Amino acid sequence: MNIDAIKQMIRLATKAHERSTAEHWAFLNTLESLIIHCPPALSRKFGNMSVKVRDKNGSESGAGIELTATDMMWWQKGIENGTRIVGGAKATEIAIYNRLCKSIESHEMTSEERAEFISLMKRA
Repeated sequence: MNIDAIKQMIRLATKAHERSTAEHWAFLNTLESLIIHCPPALSRKFGNMSVKVRDKNGSESGAGIELTATDMMWWQKGIENGTRIVGGAKATEIAIYNRLCKSIESHEMTSEERAEFISLMKRA
């Protein structure tokens, strides 16, 4: 294998790592925003969403996502220490929104509230 091919492989690996890190920080910002704006009753209704994570050593394990400040701090420390979501941060963000929407829908909404909710989902 020539040195140029090795350099290109290193460049690709570095680029992928930087992209993944940026996606995980964006995920953390989204999680923080949801926690700040989500009422406690809806946070409880959301519950605990299971995700698979990989630590910096490559070991996989299960973790949960809850809409609590304590959980956000756990995720922040994990991301700082190299923990990554196996399915990807973006896919997990979409799953959180999906679960949150289902939690919102399960509330007793009037027809006007449902119409507003549908309008908001179309814009999201």
